This record gives sequence, C-alpha cells and structure tokens, in this order.
Amino acid sequence: LTAMVLIFCLAYIATSRATSVMHWNLFGVVYGITAGFFMYIPTPWLINNWFRKHTGLALGITGAALSIFAAFASPIGQDLITTYGWRTARVALGVVGLVVSVPLTFIFVRKSPVEMGLLPYGTEKDGAAAAAKLENSGVRTAKAVKSPAFYLLILLAGIFCMCASFFQQIPSYASFGALGAAAG
Repeated sequence: LTAMVLIFCLAYIATSRATSVMHWNLFGVVYGITAGFFMYIPTPWLINNWFRKHTGLALGITGAALSIFAAFASPIGQDLITTYGWRTARVALGVVGLVVSVPLTFIFVRKSPVEMGLLPYGTEKDGAAAAAKLENSGVRTAKAVKSPAFYLLILLAGIFCMCASFFQQIPSYASFGALGAAAG
C-alpha cells in the first residue's frame, strides 16, 4: 500500500510538467495500476480483517468519512487551481499526499491485527488458534469464480469507479456555468 501511494504521488506530481497527451496517457496507466491498491481494495479488505463484529457499521463509517473528506478536499483543490494554476496545484496536492499518506500507511497500516498480536474486534478470545484460523480464512479462487456474489462484487466495484469518475468531472462542467467550478 505504501509503495502504491508513493508511486501514485510521484506520478501525480510529475504530471505538473505534462506537455503532451502521451504524458497524461502514461499517468493514466500508473493511476489505473495504483488506484486499485489505495482507493478500492484496502478499505473493505482492512475492515474485514480488523472487524468480525459490526463490520458493516465500520465500512459505513469509513465510507462516510472518506466522502466527507472528499467533499472538503475538492473545493480546496479547485481553489488552488483557480489561485495558483493547475500545475502548482498538482504539485501542492501531490506533496500533501506524499507527506501525509506515505508515512501514515507505512507506520499504521497492518494487514491484520494478528501481525500485532491482537484479534479482530468481535472475535472470541480463545487465543492463537482463533488467530491462525482467521488468518487462513476465506474462499478458494475456483469456488469464488463460480459464485454470483463474485460477479456482483465486480459490478459494484465498477459502479463505484463510475460514480467516482462522474463526480470528478462535475467541477469541469460547472466551470462553464454561472456558479463556477468551486460550486460544482
């Protein structure tokens, strides 16, 4: 996770020097590869590893917190673009990502509580046997691919990506109207 965030932030900063469509296409490849690792996969994966009880509540709180953060960050990013230009804004936002996200993921993110000698929230405290069982739990790939839930999960991930992409474009469309990009 830390490596993917680092690669993304460096590529994001590098786009501040983009002068051709090819630069943006290369960034799109880097973004496409890294985004799954830091945007879509870690939240449900980490929550499911750390919670056995109230997992849905934890996912809901996390989703709401991320949405609230995005609601505040987007106008700030737009204000940076309006005030300093898009190149400076990309450097500033990329540096913030580097300074905040890279150290925090390196220091605090662990695959599971078992790595720290803990059990997930809501697990019966029956010692190392429960921890080992949780660490090795899951569904085999062959069985998962035959399950309708697997394909519904892929569909849901696609819908999440489409919604995120849609909302990312709203300021661009709004900038042509009377309210401006910040309102969008």
